[in-house]
Amino acid sequence: VMSFIVLKSILAETEFVFSRFISNSWISLNINHQRFVSEGSSLPSGNDLRVVYLDGEKYKELEMNLENTNSVSAKIDFKTINDITAGDNDNKYFLYYNNPEAKKYSQSTNEVATFKVDYFVTYSKEQLPRLVAQTSRRWVLKDDPDPRSFVFSIEPNLDENTNIENITYEIIGVKRTGTLEETTSSFYETTVKVKDLPAGTYNIQASATMINSALQIKSRKVKFYVSYPLLVTWTQDWEGFDVSEQYLSDMERISSEHSLPITHFFNPRIYIAGDLSAQRKQRMTSWILDRQNKGDEIALHLHMHYDLVSATGVDVRTQPSWGGRENGHDVLTSAYSYQEMKQILTWSKQQFQQNGLGTPTSFRAGGWFANLDTLSALQDTGFLLDSSGRTAYSWGPNQEQGFWQLGSTTRPYKPSSHNQNTSTPAPTLSIWEFPNNGSDSWSYKTEDLIQRFNDNYRGGPLSEKQVITYLSHPHWFNTDKPKIEQTFNYIDQFTYSRDSGPVKYVTLEQARITWEKYAD
Repeated sequence: VMSFIVLKSILAETEFVFSRFISNSWISLNINHQRFVSEGSSLPSGNDLRVVYLDGEKYKELEMNLENTNSVSAKIDFKTINDITAGDNDNKYFLYYNNPEAKKYSQSTNEVATFKVDYFVTYSKEQLPRLVAQTSRRWVLKDDPDPRSFVFSIEPNLDENTNIENITYEIIGVKRTGTLEETTSSFYETTVKVKDLPAGTYNIQASATMINSALQIKSRKVKFYVSYPLLVTWTQDWEGFDVSEQYLSDMERISSEHSLPITHFFNPRIYIAGDLSAQRKQRMTSWILDRQNKGDEIALHLHMHYDLVSATGVDVRTQPSWGGRENGHDVLTSAYSYQEMKQILTWSKQQFQQNGLGTPTSFRAGGWFANLDTLSALQDTGFLLDSSGRTAYSWGPNQEQGFWQLGSTTRPYKPSSHNQNTSTPAPTLSIWEFPNNGSDSWSYKTEDLIQRFNDNYRGGPLSEKQVITYLSHPHWFNTDKPKIEQTFNYIDQFTYSRDSGPVKYVTLEQARITWEKYAD
């Protein structure tokens, strides 16, 4: 993370003796911005580019327009401050860039009409501060297994006859200081531990003493953030049917492109379904195991299909249902009692074990229709997490009303044994509720999915940890795919892996482990 602002001197010069620039006229500067970006010295957006004018001892930011960023022919239009007389030049214009904290510049609202004279504009070699400061990270997370520290380093930019000593740092405003050690003849660094700092935005600055003159010099202040994590999970509800190979490939690609593990709420109905060949059953089993080996989680998802319920030894029920299906897919999970659900869950776990899928610890009910009996049965059959919770809703042609009344920002909690929507009154169940608060990508629009993220994150450091869980379906992934791609393209700009925010992509199991390890 480069922390300095690079300065280039711009020379604006009229070419012929009869040419003259009038003050407040537009002038153009062409730069190879793509090279700046590839060297890591400018933002691809060009938001860090500024033209300033040295007016006495102060720099004045100029009105400007910018075109074709991240290209070999980027164009900057800016306005002159003073007249440039015939054959003369003005070298008080400067181009600033490489400020990672820069906000988007304000494009001029005035029409650009370049002055009709012959001129040329050049710029000089880069000029760097005397102490070039950088941090290895800008974002540090609390309540997270990653190291809660960063490396702060200084590279002096001094002539060969100038030496420095007493190289120290200070975190501004918290009275924390330290010493940087020399690692090479021209490089100093130290590890700065910030795990005990409250969540917030901070600045760190280096100081050094020039030996020859005893003059103290300082680096530019470098901003960094201490935040609680925003854990984002992507879950897939497998409905117990076959899945297109194209959709399997699409899910793999999206996971890979975003470094995004998936929690698969897998349905064991495939093992007793008469509408699936042995080859397709084996193919889906092999696929899900391969995904587990790549870091995905295998969890349990159930609909109350007649053939599945019958296979468990429980008497089949046909009502209540949300309507529209003939195979029991639409029968509410809550139609079955605590004891019946224990039997169904135990059978499901046995199917997982017999097919090499391990023991699931996370669950989601079909249609989100889990009630307190369902949650109690989950708890008593060894499940550690449910993700059926969501905002209030009615579902299907019959408009069956769900049991949940959570919000888009509801954090994980252990449900009260008297009220599944809150942790009070005591006692609580031992199972965690990690709500599906990001909504589902089949029935919601892209804008809704992004808004659910924005409900939970408005920029800057978080003062408490949070989890957002999205839901998709492998079977209708042609509908889900474009929405989920756009959603994660948006969320990517806030990820910890890119050092651009507090977002970490995890499975629900990983989120639960983090939540339990760093309990409030």
